[in-house]
Amino acid sequence: MNKSKYLNDILTSFESEEIIAKRLIEIKYDMIGSKEFILHHAYINKLNMQEVKNILVTEGRGEDIIMTQFIDNEQFKPLIKELYIINTFKYSIYPKIKDKIANYSSIKSYLILYHEACVVNLIENFLYSITACQAADDYIIDIIEYAYKMISKYVNYKTLHPNEIIGYKEPLDMKSLEDKIKNQNKEKEWEDNIKELDEKFKEIDFAIAMSSINILRYISDHLEQLEFPVRHHMMNVKDVPMLFVTLMEMKPWLRKIKKYNSESKKDEEITQIYENNNWVNASSLQFKLPKLEYQVWITIYNLAMSQDNNKKYEMTEYRQNQLLRLRKFFSDTLYDKIPQMLNLYRSLEQMSFMTYGNSLTVNPFIVEIIPVLANSKLFKLSDEESTKIGNFIVKNYFEKLTQDELRKELEPINDIYNVDNMEYFMDDPKCANCGKDATQRCSRCKSEWYCSRECQVKRWKVHKQLCKTLETLFKEEEGINKQKKEFNMIKTKSDNNYDNDNKNENHEEKKNNKVFVEEIKPKIEEKKEEKKEEKKEEKKEEKKEEVKVEEKKEEIVEPKSNDLDDLD
Repeated sequence: MNKSKYLNDILTSFESEEIIAKRLIEIKYDMIGSKEFILHHAYINKLNMQEVKNILVTEGRGEDIIMTQFIDNEQFKPLIKELYIINTFKYSIYPKIKDKIANYSSIKSYLILYHEACVVNLIENFLYSITACQAADDYIIDIIEYAYKMISKYVNYKTLHPNEIIGYKEPLDMKSLEDKIKNQNKEKEWEDNIKELDEKFKEIDFAIAMSSINILRYISDHLEQLEFPVRHHMMNVKDVPMLFVTLMEMKPWLRKIKKYNSESKKDEEITQIYENNNWVNASSLQFKLPKLEYQVWITIYNLAMSQDNNKKYEMTEYRQNQLLRLRKFFSDTLYDKIPQMLNLYRSLEQMSFMTYGNSLTVNPFIVEIIPVLANSKLFKLSDEESTKIGNFIVKNYFEKLTQDELRKELEPINDIYNVDNMEYFMDDPKCANCGKDATQRCSRCKSEWYCSRECQVKRWKVHKQLCKTLETLFKEEEGINKQKKEFNMIKTKSDNNYDNDNKNENHEEKKNNKVFVEEIKPKIEEKKEEKKEEKKEEKKEEKKEEVKVEEKKEEIVEPKSNDLDDLD
């Protein structure tokens, strides 16, 4: 069921435009792990979730709004560059600081690793469109380089560890679980954190490798509309068809795990398929072809056997032998699911009667585009540089951080992973007993789902001890949370009382001030009247003085004229 069509948009088109145009930042090595990086990761994650939601609702037929906004705001190339920066960090810097940062915050450490998977997923969804492939320009070669490198890394790792099942943990029995709880201490917790991060590292690398298969398939669909050097790089420089033949033989999208059957009381081997970034039981797909297997077949056909590309893909004896190994995988079911495979099979049969040389011919007229990012010095850090950057990150973004500061940093992430958003991206619950779709959950521990009362009864012997333990843990947690709430309520009340007391005190002060003002007011008025009287008296005195001066002037006698003559 496509539940995502009932989900409200995580971001509106205006919000996504605002984020892409103004809020995304350019990531540098010494910023990884900072508060700004965590916020940037939250934005990328939201954009990625909205992109997935849009694809699920429109089934890939509608306009890709997020992709268009990235291209219009010239943020698509910086996104590809960011992918190389975080990948270089993961392989050059992270191994040097892993043991240190695991001791401070395993969640934050995981987010740094997970950021690469978010960016890859976003680019993968964009490249479904020819518009994104063309907008990448010369960086499309770097995307091919990156995808090829990540698939090759997985192939090499799987060759060295053929029996390891990545992303699968055997369920703990009751005794092991109790021992783990009893023996838990700080040192043990630190070791468990490191092991957990190592497992997550492998899981993320696997998920990226599987996304890289989709990336190469989408690019192969658009080769005719892209420049010739892109085709040459995929088919002759990296020789993607040969890598995909190896993938077809490995089938990394399939795994077999053991699961306890309560009816037979034995462990049974169950086949699971990696579908839409999750492992699901093969029985639930009802004989459908796994999507990743479909992608591998189509890519091989596009690159090596399509009429246009067949002329450009030079055949050698080695390539012939490798491609002929595919014949064992052909079947009527495959022809029904992918009709083009019948043409591929006929081409391989014809090829088996032909003779080819041992080496490729050198063509001096082919212009090759060199990967810009893959060959840049920015992504080739020395040991000294990696250590210096790693120490800076640990000191500034982990050691100095208090628990409260860490909680505030991770608030944007908590907003994304709420139940309302995530339940639409999760698979429907399956019955713990028979594996069918489940609608009922254990009311005590709420950790297991069942399709019916009968299945719950059959499973009870296995689930009983774990259920009791989980129920006890949940009750203890509820009790602790209840105490915290009560404590916070008491604290809030005391704070409110303190505030009220302060308010009352302030009120009394104001009252007293008013009374004081009322008492002193008449005295102030009296003083004002006295000053007025004094001023009046001063003015009277001044007038008397003026009159005396005038009288004295009148008494002065004027000199006679003859007296003046005598002076001459």
